[in-house]
Amino acid sequence: MKLLIHDRLNNPVEIQATRVVVLDQYDNPIAFALQTDPEIIIVESAAEAGQVAFNATLRNLGIDKTVLVTDVKQKPLKDIVIPNA
Repeated sequence: MKLLIHDRLNNPVEIQATRVVVLDQYDNPIAFALQTDPEIIIVESAAEAGQVAFNATLRNLGIDKTVLVTDVKQKPLKDIVIPNA
C-alpha cells in the first residue's frame, strides 16, 4: 500500500508499507492497516473494533500494548449565534 504523510499539510512524503500503526500522543495504538496481499488491505480502529477485538489483533501483530476504549457520549451543540452578523 502507498502512504502519503503530511506535516501540517506541507512537504508530503510518499512511502510504501505493508503495515501501518497509528499512535496517539501517548504512544497508544489507535488504528492500523495491514496489507496481506496486493489486493487485500485490512483496516481497523480501536473505536470501531471494540476493546477486546482490537487488543487481540494487536497481539497477533506482535504489539504488546493494551488499549482501553471508552465511548464518550456527546451532546450536540446548540445553534451558534454570532452577534451583529
